[in-house]
Amino acid sequence: WWTYIHGDSTGGGGIYNSGTFSLFDCDISHNTAYTSGTGGGIHHQSGTLMLTRCSIHNNKSGNGLLSCCRAQHGGNGGGIFNESTMTVTNCTVSGNYSGTGTSDEYEEIGGNGGDGAGIYNRGTLNLINSTLCYNTTSLGGNAHDAKGRSGYGGGIYNLAGSILNIKNTILANNKTAVDGEGPDAWGALDSQGYNL
Repeated sequence: WWTYIHGDSTGGGGIYNSGTFSLFDCDISHNTAYTSGTGGGIHHQSGTLMLTRCSIHNNKSGNGLLSCCRAQHGGNGGGIFNESTMTVTNCTVSGNYSGTGTSDEYEEIGGNGGDGAGIYNRGTLNLINSTLCYNTTSLGGNAHDAKGRSGYGGGIYNLAGSILNIKNTILANNKTAVDGEGPDAWGALDSQGYNL
């Protein structure tokens, strides 16, 4: 049983991968991607990643950096940020948070909260026999003129044009902050049966 905890980085607080990698029986928890960083637990940038019998929990993507000149969005993918090919089997993704958006110094414009608290997908993702639960997106930056929206896709956010295949998987009890949309899932997905 492998454990990756209390890491921090601008991308992939626990693990940053850009090759072919397989993880079995692992615990990836309490990691943070700082300064609008993506993938609090895992950032999979390229190649092929396989996760089997792993728990990805209590991770957070980065909050927007307070800036004098412009608002910043919160980081996407509190648990996992995928932009290549990834297969998740017999895993649990729970209790993760996306990053909070910030406003500019004068609070005129607010950045959006990060999307995909559990998983943010912009590649090809296969979810098999897995559970995504109790993940929560964060608020956008408060502002007088243009407040940032809360993050979308509490459980999973699938970017337009990306591929998401789900089989025998539970997506339940995920949340978005205030005005966020798609508490369990946002974007198109291909249900291959036996999902809740």
